[in-house]
Amino acid sequence: MKNEIDENFYCSAGFWDSYKGGFCKNPSNDGINCREDCPNRHRKYPTPEQFKEEYGYEWTGLVYGRRNEKENWSFGYKDSYVANAQVICACTPFPKPDDKWRPE
Repeated sequence: MKNEIDENFYCSAGFWDSYKGGFCKNPSNDGINCREDCPNRHRKYPTPEQFKEEYGYEWTGLVYGRRNEKENWSFGYKDSYVANAQVICACTPFPKPDDKWRPE
Protein backbone atom coordinates (compact mmCIF):
# COMPACT_ATOMS: atom_id res chain seq x y z
CA MET A 1 0.00 0.00 0.00
CA LYS A 2 1.29 3.46 -0.81
CA ASN A 3 2.22 5.44 2.31
CA GLU A 4 3.41 2.22 3.95
CA ILE A 5 6.70 2.86 5.78
CA ASP A 6 7.23 -0.70 6.99
CA GLU A 7 5.17 -3.55 8.44
CA ASN A 8 4.28 -1.50 11.53
CA PHE A 9 4.07 2.16 10.42
CA TYR A 10 2.49 4.29 7.72
CA CYS A 11 2.54 7.94 6.63
CA SER A 12 -0.84 9.58 7.13
CA ALA A 13 0.10 12.57 4.98
CA GLY A 14 1.10 10.55 1.93
CA PHE A 15 4.70 11.77 1.84
CA TRP A 16 6.27 8.33 2.07
CA ASP A 17 7.38 6.81 -1.21
CA SER A 18 8.01 3.11 -0.70
CA TYR A 19 8.34 2.52 -4.44
CA LYS A 20 11.38 4.75 -4.91
CA GLY A 21 13.77 3.84 -2.15
CA GLY A 22 11.55 4.45 0.85
CA PHE A 23 12.26 8.10 1.52
CA CYS A 24 10.01 10.73 3.00
CA LYS A 25 9.02 13.34 0.43
CA ASN A 26 7.94 15.84 3.07
CA PRO A 27 10.00 19.00 2.51
CA SER A 28 10.31 19.52 6.27
CA ASN A 29 12.00 16.10 6.56
CA ASP A 30 14.70 17.15 4.06
CA GLY A 31 14.07 14.06 1.91
CA ILE A 32 15.52 11.65 4.45
CA ASN A 33 14.07 8.52 5.98
CA CYS A 34 10.92 9.11 7.97
CA ARG A 35 11.79 10.35 11.43
CA GLU A 36 10.19 8.97 14.55
CA ASP A 37 9.21 12.49 15.62
CA CYS A 38 7.27 13.19 12.41
CA PRO A 39 3.60 13.89 13.25
CA ASN A 40 2.53 12.02 10.08
CA ARG A 41 4.22 8.74 11.11
CA HIS A 42 1.65 6.46 12.76
CA ARG A 43 1.32 2.86 13.81
CA LYS A 44 -0.77 0.69 11.52
CA TYR A 45 -2.28 -1.24 14.41
CA PRO A 46 -2.19 0.88 17.57
CA THR A 47 -3.69 -0.31 20.81
CA PRO A 48 -6.32 2.03 22.24
CA GLU A 49 -3.67 3.41 24.62
CA GLN A 50 -1.18 4.03 21.80
CA PHE A 51 -3.91 5.73 19.75
CA LYS A 52 -4.68 8.12 22.62
CA GLU A 53 -0.99 8.88 23.10
CA GLU A 54 -0.44 9.62 19.38
CA TYR A 55 -3.63 11.55 18.59
CA GLY A 56 -4.59 13.04 21.96
CA TYR A 57 -8.09 11.55 22.21
CA GLU A 58 -9.64 8.14 22.80
CA TRP A 59 -10.47 5.74 19.99
CA THR A 60 -14.17 4.85 20.20
CA GLY A 61 -14.65 2.91 16.98
CA LEU A 62 -14.25 -0.62 15.75
CA VAL A 63 -11.42 -2.73 17.14
CA TYR A 64 -9.95 -6.16 16.54
CA GLY A 65 -9.13 -8.47 19.42
CA ARG A 66 -8.54 -12.01 20.60
CA ARG A 67 -8.19 -13.71 23.95
CA ASN A 68 -5.34 -16.18 23.28
CA GLU A 69 -2.72 -17.27 20.75
CA LYS A 70 -4.95 -19.94 19.16
CA GLU A 71 -8.01 -17.77 18.64
CA ASN A 72 -8.47 -15.94 15.34
CA TRP A 73 -8.80 -12.17 15.32
CA SER A 74 -12.39 -11.07 15.68
CA PHE A 75 -13.85 -7.60 15.67
CA GLY A 76 -16.36 -5.57 17.56
CA TYR A 77 -16.48 -2.41 19.59
CA LYS A 78 -14.03 -1.63 22.36
CA ASP A 79 -16.59 -2.01 25.15
CA SER A 80 -17.66 -5.47 23.92
CA TYR A 81 -14.42 -7.21 24.92
CA VAL A 82 -13.53 -8.82 28.21
CA ALA A 83 -10.64 -7.33 30.16
CA ASN A 84 -8.18 -10.12 29.29
CA ALA A 85 -8.55 -9.75 25.51
CA GLN A 86 -5.67 -8.45 23.45
CA VAL A 87 -7.32 -5.53 21.64
CA ILE A 88 -6.15 -3.30 18.84
CA CYS A 89 -7.70 -0.36 17.03
CA ALA A 90 -9.00 -0.63 13.51
CA CYS A 91 -8.37 3.05 12.92
CA THR A 92 -6.10 2.92 9.87
CA PRO A 93 -6.61 2.11 6.20
CA PHE A 94 -5.15 -1.35 6.84
CA PRO A 95 -7.01 -4.64 7.35
CA LYS A 96 -6.65 -6.68 10.52
CA PRO A 97 -3.06 -7.71 11.30
CA ASP A 98 -1.69 -11.12 10.48
CA ASP A 99 -1.65 -13.81 13.17
CA LYS A 100 1.98 -13.13 14.12
CA TRP A 101 1.34 -9.47 15.01
CA ARG A 102 1.52 -8.54 18.68
CA PRO A 103 0.96 -5.19 20.41
CA GLU A 104 4.24 -3.51 21.40
